[in-house]
Amino acid sequence: MKQLSMALTSLSLCALLFCAILLLLPAQSASLASSSTQTEKERVLFSYAAEQLDTITFTHQNQSFTLVNLGTHFALENFPSIPLETNQIQSLLSLLEHFPGGEPTSFSFDDPCRIEITPVNEASQVILVQQKGDLCLISHGSACYQLPLDQTKPLFWSVEDYVDTTIASISPKNRTGFLWISGELHPEPLQISFCMEENTLQANMISPSTEKIQSEKMEPILNSLFCLIAEKTTVLFPSDVQIQSTGLFDPFCTVQLDFGEDSFTLSCSKAEKDGSIFLMKDELPVIYQIDLASAPWYSACLESLTSVSLFLPQYEDTTCLIVSTPENQYRFTKWDGQVLCGNKKVDENEFFQLFQLLSTLTPTEAALFPSENRNPILSLSFSYTNPAKNKDTIQFFPYDKNRVYLSMNGETKFLTAYSYVESIVNQCDKLLKPS
Repeated sequence: MKQLSMALTSLSLCALLFCAILLLLPAQSASLASSSTQTEKERVLFSYAAEQLDTITFTHQNQSFTLVNLGTHFALENFPSIPLETNQIQSLLSLLEHFPGGEPTSFSFDDPCRIEITPVNEASQVILVQQKGDLCLISHGSACYQLPLDQTKPLFWSVEDYVDTTIASISPKNRTGFLWISGELHPEPLQISFCMEENTLQANMISPSTEKIQSEKMEPILNSLFCLIAEKTTVLFPSDVQIQSTGLFDPFCTVQLDFGEDSFTLSCSKAEKDGSIFLMKDELPVIYQIDLASAPWYSACLESLTSVSLFLPQYEDTTCLIVSTPENQYRFTKWDGQVLCGNKKVDENEFFQLFQLLSTLTPTEAALFPSENRNPILSLSFSYTNPAKNKDTIQFFPYDKNRVYLSMNGETKFLTAYSYVESIVNQCDKLLKPS
């Protein structure tokens, strides 16, 4: 019995020991995996903090450029006045501070990009990089590595990708200034003075006419100039051929903002059909691309900024007004103090209100592209008592959901609000409703 008891005791101890080993194995495996992962994370090809770097030179297939450490920021060599995008630079510096080692591989480089990194007190080192699918292949010394491409994107950016797309960033509070807009839309340049006080804007046209400009017309123009960001930088250090090809040798529009130390001049190309505009600022050798929607000053004109109606027919001289839509036609005749629409008598005071509405025809902006739709959504035809006087015809054609083309006697030069068309049709319907 004693031997049996000892055997059972030994067996129990072995079982306990076996269970303990089983419990410890996962923890040990996890510890090893964690250690392996940590080692993988810490494995770097090289490491340079921003303050250790002097220059970084990129030589791509068709361009070469150098970023220079100026102590407080990085700039393009020989062109410190060209602003660089802070986030782009930071992405590059973060990569160089902990450049991942990647997986060793063997690969024959075809046409690689060359990056030369020059530290402040060390010899330069060169890496070659090349994209292969979604991988980045890196040659460093005699070894070759591969990494996911998304970890090394800054190495493949062009010099244009590093240029800041912010064209202007100005705080306008409690300041005065002047704005000039000239170009193909302006027989005479527009000169405007403005004053920003608290939340109030006061603006006045100085030339070619003298009058006050409503703040709701001027605010979008100034706000877009105070905070102007390009969609992208298209060309850095453009050649004469590139300037010519983008239409900037003879700009379609020039904008000059006189605002103290924040003054600048913009030269703009003719807008493309997709709304793209090429632009240069002052003497910077940079061609930016912006969108027409972000540049209300581009299509602003004397007629859109002032409150004078484009069309002022004489009520007493008008004998017939025809208002036509795709669905209806309203023919108003005026004779001897009576107004008729068809065989129905119309209250003359109410008809005069319609006539006043038609005499407040102001555009929202210049039309930059010809209308491709020749089916008007509204037509107005005016006949007069003087037989020698020709009829006047005003038509409105589709443009977008908020604006319409405005054609006057066959000439389309402006856009106006779609709501204006709606108000005319509504006024006609109101005139003919049963009393």
